[in-house]
Amino acid sequence: MFWSQVPDVTARRVLSFIMCLIYSFYLALRFNKGQLLVMFYHLAILILVSSLLAILFMPAYGIAQGVHEGSWRGVYFHKNGLGRISSICCVSTYFYLRSIRTRNWLPYVVLLGMVLLVVQSDSATSLVILFILYCLYRLLRWTTAKFNQKRLAITILSFAVIVVLLPIGFYYVELLFSAIGRDTSFTGRIPLWLLAFEYISKAPLLGYGYSAFWVPNVLENSLWLRTEWNPQQAHNGFIDVMLQLGLVGLFLFLGILHKAWKLNYRSIRQDPTEYNYWGIILVGFTILFSLTETFLLKHNNIYWVIFLAISIDNGLAKIRPALYKSAS
Repeated sequence: MFWSQVPDVTARRVLSFIMCLIYSFYLALRFNKGQLLVMFYHLAILILVSSLLAILFMPAYGIAQGVHEGSWRGVYFHKNGLGRISSICCVSTYFYLRSIRTRNWLPYVVLLGMVLLVVQSDSATSLVILFILYCLYRLLRWTTAKFNQKRLAITILSFAVIVVLLPIGFYYVELLFSAIGRDTSFTGRIPLWLLAFEYISKAPLLGYGYSAFWVPNVLENSLWLRTEWNPQQAHNGFIDVMLQLGLVGLFLFLGILHKAWKLNYRSIRQDPTEYNYWGIILVGFTILFSLTETFLLKHNNIYWVIFLAISIDNGLAKIRPALYKSAS
């Protein structure tokens, strides 16, 4: 706040960020991971029903017009918003199903419905990240299971396949991107990132202040004039952290991410329940989506709140019984 180019904006949003942090502590203290998972399953039902109603009965709103014409956006302003929330609800519903192992048809319908929303939103990022998260889940299952000769042979074979496929993927990268209807500039993101790094180089250590870079009529730069659109974020969480807090803030935040991953990985090693796997997959979700979108250190953002709540839950695991005892 003290070095912000817009101190009043930073002060207001720091206060909002602190309120989000307090709310995350409340969620972590009031609910365990199993309860939070059930809440996300109910959220998935709400999003599925409301979005389908908007698409069916208010298509002018529920279906995108103009540039992204035909893509579903449900009750959200942008198709990527629907794709992003549907992907995290899809993951949560999957783990909810695995945790309860029910024959009830409703969770299966909800899971299929969330997959449908992701596909119809035409959010290639959400689809790719869903696939990566599933692979990450299977890998984590693999690493936490007992090792034997069969697993060793499959591991070696898998690495051999990856070594062969990676060069092929790089060689045909343009063909792969065109197959999913995208270009190698990540829909204009790479040129934006290159411009952002120019401004990072002008304030590399501390940045421009929390939430102080993307403020209209304040920036003494021509970034918006040098792009064909008016971006409100860098579309990369790590770049936005550097724009706001510089390299100092980035290294501190990377330490937070490392600690969150370490705590969640320790939890699945000690107690390999579906709830704990859901927690570490949410950390992976946060990291992966931050490569193309910004919600790291964001005020009033559900993704940042749930990341904090899950991380705090693991940090309080040892002292929670004592806290409950003292509260009672």
